[in-house]
Amino acid sequence: MTHILFRWRESGSPEEPKKWVEKLVSSKDGLLCFLKGFVQEGSVSGAEDYAARVYRYMRLKSVEDFVSPEIVEQGIKQINLDGLTEEEKEAIRAFERAVKRRKEGKGDDDWGRDDEKD
Repeated sequence: MTHILFRWRESGSPEEPKKWVEKLVSSKDGLLCFLKGFVQEGSVSGAEDYAARVYRYMRLKSVEDFVSPEIVEQGIKQINLDGLTEEEKEAIRAFERAVKRRKEGKGDDDWGRDDEKD
């Protein structure tokens, strides 16, 4: 989904995909689909690690290209986490960690330093 949204934005008016996403995230299923589409995966390893640790993260700037984080936060508050798939829960957690990083003054690329307890 993200590739299509970014191409749509580049090929025409940036407002068209924003309007579409605002409508999409107004429903639970649409919001979860949107969030899952923006989850990225990376790995980090240190000198004492036997294997790389895999992290799932989200860049808040990418989300902001299409919808206000406040709108997403309001939508998440309306969702009962019981019954969600693990992928859906991880997408919500990735978004919440991205918001937390922003509030702490960290950049979108500081995801490898997220507190593992979140």
